[in-house]
Amino acid sequence: MSISQPAKLPVWGLIIPFILLYFALRYSVRSALEQSGQLKPQVTALQRWLPVVLAMSGVVVLALQSIGQLTVRDVIAVILVVMLGYFYVHRNGTNQKNKN
Repeated sequence: MSISQPAKLPVWGLIIPFILLYFALRYSVRSALEQSGQLKPQVTALQRWLPVVLAMSGVVVLALQSIGQLTVRDVIAVILVVMLGYFYVHRNGTNQKNKN
């Protein structure tokens, strides 16, 4: 991306690097969690979604920064959405356990 001119790239040339970055971050976070012993053989909903949420948050923040729209309010909004998602997944997971 740093050797190209974004104004002259087709749309797919702007989107593909962010998609590749998402998958790289997702598998890196998952690998780091596995190496640290945080992922157990029986994966819970939180453990399954944590790499996805962290990777998506990183890509959203980087995308906002790349178009010059990243502010402290945006970072706070991303953190609040991640916390809300954590609450939802945790609450949904405990409800599923109680039904069984």
